[in-house]
Amino acid sequence: MSNGVEVVPLGLYTVGRDPMSFAQGVRAGEFIFLNGISAVHGNPPDASLFGEPRALLEADEVWHRTEELLSEGDSDIDLLLRCDQFFTGWHGVPFFHQVRRERCGVSPPSTSLLVNGLVRPCTLMMDAIAACHSDLQPQRVFPEELDIPATSGFAPVIKYGDWAFVAGFMAAHGSGDLGGIAPEAKVPEGHLWKGNRIELETNYLIKNKLLPALDATGMSLAQVRKATVALSDLADLPAFNQVWNRAFSGTPPATTIIPVSSPGFAIQDARIEINLVAHGGGECSRLLPEHRHRGALAPGYPVAVRIGDFLAFSAILAPQLPELPEARPHNFLRSDIDDQMAWILDALSAYCDAHGARLKDVVRIMHLHTDLRDFAPSCRAWQRRLPETALPIAALKVPRLPDPNAVVQVEVWVYAPQ
Repeated sequence: MSNGVEVVPLGLYTVGRDPMSFAQGVRAGEFIFLNGISAVHGNPPDASLFGEPRALLEADEVWHRTEELLSEGDSDIDLLLRCDQFFTGWHGVPFFHQVRRERCGVSPPSTSLLVNGLVRPCTLMMDAIAACHSDLQPQRVFPEELDIPATSGFAPVIKYGDWAFVAGFMAAHGSGDLGGIAPEAKVPEGHLWKGNRIELETNYLIKNKLLPALDATGMSLAQVRKATVALSDLADLPAFNQVWNRAFSGTPPATTIIPVSSPGFAIQDARIEINLVAHGGGECSRLLPEHRHRGALAPGYPVAVRIGDFLAFSAILAPQLPELPEARPHNFLRSDIDDQMAWILDALSAYCDAHGARLKDVVRIMHLHTDLRDFAPSCRAWQRRLPETALPIAALKVPRLPDPNAVVQVEVWVYAPQ
């Protein structure tokens, strides 16, 4: 078991004739990170229809495996602080919620997104963060002025010591969010312009969802350290970034952009959903990109932000700039995924070194691929860089990335106790 300093892999397994080692979870310090939990058995597509719904079986297997991993890491379901679900279709979401309510009662802050594909032949994948057993207990917070989805059954916010975890929110209104996207978050019906839809939605959900959630924990945007932003249309990203940078006075948190399916959210016409991790302990330490890494992430974004004993990185990709020809292959002796992964891993290593951290202490890796056939070679790139590390990695298929020549985007969390 961890001594509070080392990183301990959970759920170890190997794949391939030249085996690669993977970990379904990691314990580091007082936290457990679960990555890419999905069903291995489930119910095959050609199974008899007299059986239980496939989505229900998948959800049950995911939660059973989650309980096993948490137990292995000295935790349990009641200590979950956040869970994020990714589905390849909306039909399975109600079944997942059914199983989650049975297992958790009131579940931790949650985000459910529809995506283009998963690594395994399944319809569901889940990531989670949990606390290890200690005297400190998670506090579920239900702000009175905050509408939350009617059927999901999650706590909108959890406070855990200096940490706060805020669920994914859309610009929805009405009891149970059943009113759909709020009228003031839309261009008025019949008008071609009276504001910009993505800006209206973003401003609304910051003001009416994120700020009340943070305020209920005694925090504000100034304490936000990490955000995950899902967009159903990546063309909205430049306009979103204007609002995002302005909301944080030009110093946004580490931010990951996930392009989802269209539709990609519980509300069919929603364009954006955002979840947050905040931390109230001390000043915010932000690691800014060097000139040679410009273009790897959006303007204004930090490369990484310290959250307690962790470095949370913004998702980065290999920029296709004239001065960086090594990031783009020019003939059949080169490989997009190999070259781009080498560039990304060089950058991640450099920033870990600059912050006194070690990339081998990575506790979470999330890849976004435009083609999931690139996932195995991307894992080989990690293996070459970290040959003794069981990779705590998950991956999604996305329709496109912010740079049209990018084939992979990578987000990591690294354990870096001060």
